[in-house]
Amino acid sequence: MKRTKNFYRRGSALVTLAFFMLIGAVVTTAAVVILISSARSTSEVEQSLVAYQAAESGIDVGILRALRANYTNDSGSIGPATYNVSVSGNDADGTIISTGAYNGLSRTIRVNTQYISGVLKIISWQETY
Repeated sequence: MKRTKNFYRRGSALVTLAFFMLIGAVVTTAAVVILISSARSTSEVEQSLVAYQAAESGIDVGILRALRANYTNDSGSIGPATYNVSVSGNDADGTIISTGAYNGLSRTIRVNTQYISGVLKIISWQETY
């Protein structure tokens, strides 16, 4: 039996199809991995923002305590997020430190205050890392 050129080409379509299916599977898997990673990252950013907002609420509580010259520590919660606030200082100037926490993530804000002509002024407001 004589083998012709078509005899050797018969399986090439199947091999080509398998190759393109393999490439498609690799591309699809990579896209799914990137999508899952992006979703997790977005979730952590949102949770970190909730922790920051809880820390800001703690700062608000601390400012009220400083206005009332009640330099004590406090803690509280806003929904599932919590904050711990520390107010220290005297009648001239003070420091308020608040840490907000949510789902294992925490953010800390430090505010320096000063009384100028009987008015409480916020000198600096910064997040500490």
